[in-house]
Amino acid sequence: MADGTGRRALASRHPDPLVEAVRFAICEGELVQAVGRGRGVRRTAEAPLDVLILTNVPLPIPVDRLIAVGELADNAGPLDLLAAKGVVLLDYAGIAAAFPEWFGTATKVRNWFQYRPEARSRLRNIKRVAGKKGAVDTREFSGIFNRESTIEDSTKLAAYRYRRGQKRQSNLVLVHDALRADARAAIEGVVGPVDVIQLVGNAPRRRPRRRSSSNEMIAALVDQLMAANLGEDDSPG
Repeated sequence: MADGTGRRALASRHPDPLVEAVRFAICEGELVQAVGRGRGVRRTAEAPLDVLILTNVPLPIPVDRLIAVGELADNAGPLDLLAAKGVVLLDYAGIAAAFPEWFGTATKVRNWFQYRPEARSRLRNIKRVAGKKGAVDTREFSGIFNRESTIEDSTKLAAYRYRRGQKRQSNLVLVHDALRADARAAIEGVVGPVDVIQLVGNAPRRRPRRRSSSNEMIAALVDQLMAANLGEDDSPG
């Protein structure tokens, strides 16, 4: 690992040195060569090259983070990918706009969730919490975040309502706390131009007044009398 620690992993190796050299050249060697295809040596510190390697083959290069195969399962879906960006659209059209090459249309997004009941249920729950509380805990997501993600710094995603184009209905979107200073720019960076954006209020709702029964009124009166008596006992004079 990059921090100097080690992890156990299964690796292939041939006992014959010559055969092992050939095996390494056509396996680990080609993977390392693929990293060099990006010509990272021509980049600068201001414009680094990001390389993503999805493999279970141990390579002779520093590793910053390991991700279990289960975390890359299909049920993670677009919500977790959006969470890695710090902006989570909670409507089908918004998700489609965020992933035009993957979905393209809101209908395809709807179909994706339709065939994945767990993901659809999780989306509904997140929307309910966002609209009611005005924020969603990051634990609602699977935790698949890339190394550059800003979502790991906090535990809350603030809820906003946004509207695009000529649409009258607004939709919910979650924005990571670190991006709230310019939430509009963060949202438009994922979904495109936004006409209206408003933070979801978190004020408690007023409870309807309930008529007190005679027993409750008597109990309240007794409490007041007891408090008055205690006050007289405690007062000097």
